[in-house]
Amino acid sequence: MIMQDHKKNWEKKKVEIDKEELFSPEVYNFYLLLFDYHSKYYEQCREFPVCNAVSSGPQFILPEDFTFSDDVRGIVLEALNDIISLIVSHNEGLDFSVLQHNIMERVCSPEDLFRPLLQHDMEKAETVAGEQKLGVEEFVFLMVNWMKPFFVAAAEACGDSYDEESWQEKYCPVCGSHPDMAEIVDKLEGKRYLHCSLCEHRWVYMRLSCTVCGNDDMKSLGYFNLSDKEDPYRIDYCDTCHGYIKTLRISKMHDPSAFDIVIENIMTAYLDSAAMEKGYLRP
Repeated sequence: MIMQDHKKNWEKKKVEIDKEELFSPEVYNFYLLLFDYHSKYYEQCREFPVCNAVSSGPQFILPEDFTFSDDVRGIVLEALNDIISLIVSHNEGLDFSVLQHNIMERVCSPEDLFRPLLQHDMEKAETVAGEQKLGVEEFVFLMVNWMKPFFVAAAEACGDSYDEESWQEKYCPVCGSHPDMAEIVDKLEGKRYLHCSLCEHRWVYMRLSCTVCGNDDMKSLGYFNLSDKEDPYRIDYCDTCHGYIKTLRISKMHDPSAFDIVIENIMTAYLDSAAMEKGYLRP
């Protein structure tokens, strides 16, 4: 797996974004710069082993053992300043100085900050965010985007090291993160794939099962879309846990590799709003 050229694919959507008035010019340009950041640090670190103490399976990067390799650590610290500068340039009200000071003085490490998110421990993440004088939403946005290029590089190095057919978990086999979207690919026998929100790895998952709680009772599973015409986008929901995931159905007429799920996820934010209005939530 090689990171897709998100900037190029985002630029291809410019006409559609402007026509549908999906994002302001400022937001559009912010994503251009964010994708530049991801690409820059992905390319810088992909020739090195990214993480120490990786597992042979079933999950490649275990949160409790996760540490950056010595080869990559300096790049990770350099990247922090870049991502903070980028975010602050578009939101001058945010202040990451406490976090930067704590990293520089080794009060905490990048691993200390990110580990609660790898463990899906939002209570701990809120505590860590508070220690850095940040709101949890700003903290999570910073951490995920700071770490993304390094975890994509790690996924590239290890993504083929597990048995795809035997992995039927609702979390990523590389980093353990939740998926951001699902794909149903008609060309591939209608298989359902999940796309990792962090390392961008893609794995097969059961077609008729909730991606949040694993429930497979058809009576409590369903889907809806927002268009009367044939729409490739839909919301799959579960009335047991009230979770949901956005799904893109790729017909036999289309090449699955032509779709950039990172871009599709951003472009379909309206579906997230619709799902939440109906009382469904994502982890």
